Amino acid sequence: MIMRRYLEQGNLLSTERLILDDEVFYDLNCADTYPVAGAWTEFMIETYGVEKFKAFYCSQDYAKDADAIFGCSLAQLQERLVEWIRE
Repeated sequence: MIMRRYLEQGNLLSTERLILDDEVFYDLNCADTYPVAGAWTEFMIETYGVEKFKAFYCSQDYAKDADAIFGCSLAQLQERLVEWIRE
């Protein structure tokens, strides 16, 4: 529900930006970042399974390995997350 509200208000944070830059994640208010992280985790596991989710987070290069693991870029994963939120 929080993510849908962020989306409707135009305040949805970029998961790509949060994943690629730890400083961005920790510089923002945790009241904003933790709901995004939780929804992202739920979406990824529900959509791709826990094994692919684990493989991604063990990666040394998220941007490169997203395509190898999921068959799409981080930007495309963000688009899929938005679709998932809307459903």
